[in-house]
Amino acid sequence: MVIQCLNIGRYVARGLTLFFGEDKQFVTIRAAERLIERALWVAEVLRRKVPELHQIINITEKKIVDVFMPREEGLVKVEKERYLTVIEVTLTRKPTEEQKKAPGYQAPITNVGGEFLTKESWEIGEKERAERREQRGPRREGDRPERERGERTETRGGDRTENRGGERRRGGRRD
Repeated sequence: MVIQCLNIGRYVARGLTLFFGEDKQFVTIRAAERLIERALWVAEVLRRKVPELHQIINITEKKIVDVFMPREEGLVKVEKERYLTVIEVTLTRKPTEEQKKAPGYQAPITNVGGEFLTKESWEIGEKERAERREQRGPRREGDRPERERGERTETRGGDRTENRGGERRRGGRRD
């Protein structure tokens, strides 16, 4: 299973679900450029929560060629090359011998800051979260109070904008 990182908390929860809920043997986390540190953070949290996880890190570069086609005749198309740095973190319970010999291999850690999660403790936590979600009720826009949701108004062009109360202007005077 491949996880691509944007929202850290959701991806940690998804990783725990894959390991405990679906009994997956490995999870691969991929990220590029600015999201690399988030991917490493997610991997580290998972390593500290799931017992006996081996980590294999692989860093690669991907060549991307952007082609700009002219809209007018007689102009030349422009090609621009750029390189994207991509990290791939594999967390596995049973690594192969090849993975153990890889330069990015890290053996499992002993949990220093607390206890590892077990399948039973994870299931108890999932039940508690489900109960809290049921108590909150559905989270639809019509169910929230007006002040949280903000008033919706339409502009001349038919675009929807949000009126958050009061005008906000930079520079200029208020009449």
